[in-house]
Amino acid sequence: MTMQSHAQFVAPRARGHIRFGSGGSILFATQGEPLTLEAIEKHVPAVFAQEAHESRSERFVPIPSRFVVESLIKEGFQIVEARQGGSRIEGKSGFTKHRLRLRHATAPTTRTLGMLIPEIILTNGNDGTASYFLEAGLFRLLCLNGMTAKEADFGGIKVRHSGRADQVVSSVIEGSYQVIEAMPALIDRAGDMDATKLDARHMNAFATAALELRWNSRNPEAPQAPIEAAVLLNARRREDQGNSVWSLLNVAQENLIKAGQSYRTQPTEARPKGTERTVSPIKDAGTDSAINRALWVLASELQKVAA
Repeated sequence: MTMQSHAQFVAPRARGHIRFGSGGSILFATQGEPLTLEAIEKHVPAVFAQEAHESRSERFVPIPSRFVVESLIKEGFQIVEARQGGSRIEGKSGFTKHRLRLRHATAPTTRTLGMLIPEIILTNGNDGTASYFLEAGLFRLLCLNGMTAKEADFGGIKVRHSGRADQVVSSVIEGSYQVIEAMPALIDRAGDMDATKLDARHMNAFATAALELRWNSRNPEAPQAPIEAAVLLNARRREDQGNSVWSLLNVAQENLIKAGQSYRTQPTEARPKGTERTVSPIKDAGTDSAINRALWVLASELQKVAA
């Protein structure tokens, strides 16, 4: 598999800013241009929180993400996405868990598999819900999807809010380069997935398990899935049609995360025919990462079994 620096490629990702929930926000990079600190501060203010939320005890010492971000930029990292969660608690949205997706010219890419651009996913929170957490991500140019990759020997790197600020920043930078070192193995795993073909039984089993990641049918109090598992197998583009584990992962991931499928609600006395609605996309950073991570593990294990 041919790998090279992603600096040669310009990802045609549309510029955008999406607000959701109570203070939730997603900011996308412009075409070929990384996000600026000014834009992040304006639209994703949780990244620039200087203090901990008032709900934290005095023992919780936050290390503002700004210190880390500025140091990463000096190291040649570029931010291509920033998002923060919302909160119904007044004044807390500026302190919530937030996530950044970064790229570095030294990370390997491949023109195959829909062209993969490795990314580092950095999560933090000044409301006490998160330490600094670094994960490996893959951005697929073909469908503009961002994945979170998780292997048995590389699940991520955690850096706690403890010690001097410069020590924490140094640990995050060191961890970022460790993530880059893990990239070739993750891309190789994607290649293995692409080479492994599945039968209908395997694909249906994967779709059923994937549906449970968003809608837990075993919990009667949880919202039930408005779509059937088979819907997750519907490819949105010709290049994704096929029976490889890689195709299955990408199709299911896009259908779960981006959603948009039409469905009709259960009939009621007021609306005997139900109501036509569409499945909402997942915007919360924590939920997005959790589902992406679980999908990767499912696909990776399925590849090993099917191979």
